[in-house]
Formats: sequence, structure tokens, C-alpha cells
Amino acid sequence: DDDAVMEFFRASTTNLLAAEAAAGVTHHVALSVVGTDRLQQAGYFQAKQVQEDMIRDSGMPYSIVHATQFFEFAKTLADS
Repeated sequence: DDDAVMEFFRASTTNLLAAEAAAGVTHHVALSVVGTDRLQQAGYFQAKQVQEDMIRDSGMPYSIVHATQFFEFAKTLADS
């Protein structure tokens, strides 16, 4: 559900950034997906983009790791 995933990423990112600030964390690291910025027709990737934007706009130093997830789909691809 696009609305639910958007709410999840907005809420969780807001909560994490606030907790990090309160705890004195000095560098935020987030895991994202390669191609997030190019796959905006899907609600999941729209939500991941919002998450990345919130992190960038937070003012905290950050690293966003864009990873691939192809191993998770290997069986499905092989079966097809």
C-alpha cells in the first residue's frame, strides 16, 4: 500500500533523526536502493526518495548506501 509505506518512511525517519539528535549521534547512515531516483512511478521508491530527502535536509552529516537486492529475486527470475 503506497500510503502505508510513505507513512512508515516519514515516521521512522522523523523518529530516528530526532533520537539521533537527542543522543548526540554525529553521522546518519541509511540503506537505500540503487535507482531510487529513477523509479518514481512506484510508491515504495517515492517513499524511499522522501526518506533520502529528509536525511539530506536534516543538517546532520550522512551516508546513503545504495545497494542492489537482486539476490532476493534470483529464484523468481530463474523460475520464470
